[in-house]
Amino acid sequence: MPGKSLINLLFNGQELDAGRPLFWEWAGNRAVRRGKWKLVSIYPSYQWELYDLESDAGETQNVASRNSNLVDELSALYFNWAKQTDVVDYDKIKPKEPLLPTPKKSSLGNRNF
Repeated sequence: MPGKSLINLLFNGQELDAGRPLFWEWAGNRAVRRGKWKLVSIYPSYQWELYDLESDAGETQNVASRNSNLVDELSALYFNWAKQTDVVDYDKIKPKEPLLPTPKKSSLGNRNF
């Protein structure tokens, strides 16, 4: 399976190679991390957001509109990775019904328990 182990990062405090991109996808949400940059899109909008993690670790300032060339570059890397690793389009596999039941209203008003 292609990939990079995060064991040394998580358990030994060793840093990852900041020059090599890190990609992930989960339930239609997708991301690329390269160096100080993190490019993300949240399902279902698929609108790319770009964050400079050196100056904005909390990811509060989306700078995608000011860095369109970088968004294009990182998104192309993401789609290349997704193709190479056979990432499946989430719309093709998402459950038709919620996996968890909807909470029922209690007799104590609008509170859900």
